[in-house]
Amino acid sequence: MDHDNRPVPVAGYKGLALLLVGGKTQRIALEPGDGKLTGKATADLPAKPKGVVQITPPKGKTVSAKF
Repeated sequence: MDHDNRPVPVAGYKGLALLLVGGKTQRIALEPGDGKLTGKATADLPAKPKGVVQITPPKGKTVSAKF
C-alpha cells in the first residue's frame, strides 16, 4: 500500500523472508503473484514467526522490516 493506502503494483518487486524456525534461519524467496509478494516455506512455520523481510522495488533501494 502507498501513503494514501492504495495498492501498489508488485510487478518487478522481489523479496526475501528470513525467519527463525526451530532455532535455524529459513530463507524464503518472495516473488510477485496474485497482487502480492508470496513464497513457500520448506518447513512448518510457527503461528507467530520471528524474522526479517527484505523488499526490493524494481529501481529502488532494498528496505527491511523486523518482526
